[in-house]
Amino acid sequence: MLEKLVIGAGAMKAGTTWLYKQLEVHPQVHFTPEKELHYFSHNKGLGLKLAHSDRQKKLQLDRKKKNKA
Repeated sequence: MLEKLVIGAGAMKAGTTWLYKQLEVHPQVHFTPEKELHYFSHNKGLGLKLAHSDRQKKLQLDRKKKNKA
């Protein structure tokens, strides 16, 4: 279960990649497998929502692997 959820949004060339790389090395910070989800960029209905759900499942597996390492 997530204790805190932070969603980062930023314009191009605004330093979001730098912030991502800084936070990525912290053992208690976890990201989605894809850096940029573009969740709201497309109007693809339920199919996109289900694809996002699949990414969430993969994220949980990635977290477990990262914590074991």
